[in-house]
Amino acid sequence: MAILEVQDLVKVYPGGVRAVDGVSFSVEEGEMFGFLGPNGAGKTTTIRICVTFLGATSGRVTVDGIDVAQQPEQASPHRLRGSKRGCGRRSHLAGTFSGGMHKRLDLAQALVHHPRLLFLDEPTTGLDPQNRRALWNYLRALNESGVTIFLTTLYLEEADVLCGRPAIIGRGRIKVEGPPSDLKAALGGDMVTVTIPADASPEALETTRAVLSAVPGCSSVSANGNSVSVVLKDGAARLAGLVRSLDNARVPVARLDLAEPTLDDVFLRHTGERLRVEEVKAPSHMTMGRGRRS
Repeated sequence: MAILEVQDLVKVYPGGVRAVDGVSFSVEEGEMFGFLGPNGAGKTTTIRICVTFLGATSGRVTVDGIDVAQQPEQASPHRLRGSKRGCGRRSHLAGTFSGGMHKRLDLAQALVHHPRLLFLDEPTTGLDPQNRRALWNYLRALNESGVTIFLTTLYLEEADVLCGRPAIIGRGRIKVEGPPSDLKAALGGDMVTVTIPADASPEALETTRAVLSAVPGCSSVSANGNSVSVVLKDGAARLAGLVRSLDNARVPVARLDLAEPTLDDVFLRHTGERLRVEEVKAPSHMTMGRGRRS
């Protein structure tokens, strides 16, 4: 049974910026659903509308059957925004916390009312790898205890590890959603990435792309920087032929990689670009959704 349903959600900001552009999805009770995408993809805007912190331009959101726009208090009676600074004299103590401690404090505040549905907006952004994995373990245990989780993230590995059904979102639209294993299998082969020297001519990149496009079994050709990636059916068996084609065309290959598909490859296929997380925003807060657990 769906605890959260979003139908044709649209949010247009002043100036005509369309942050969310016809998003529809549902979250089943007990699952961990994920939004995977870069900053500006529409993740935070969607989650803020779902928890009634922001009004939608159009569309409908229901939480446990309640329309959040028409009955915001009933949809989220125990609404709570994670606090970074605390209040009064407590702010002096909270201000000394590390990033990991801030996340724990936010999560503790969000869980104080024992919610059935928990919204987490990029909960591990800004954490070091050790604290990130510790939080992953806790969220898995929390989900296994019966809490439904809607998670937004910038990290491919995080979506792969935690989310039973991540959705890739870009420029306000959901590109694809499903179990990670299904999304990878749908690519239809192994990923081959050919990298040419950084100082090679633009013509060399175009030649690389053209050669790979013509190789039997290759599909989903995409260029990123000085690399060209393709999906190659039966990659190990066909790799030798691909290498011969590159050699015959005198492509200056600096590196060639063959690997099983990852969510990064799925992201590339559906958005045309790699997901980069070098420019991450400041750690965001965690927000609790609706209802007490029985």
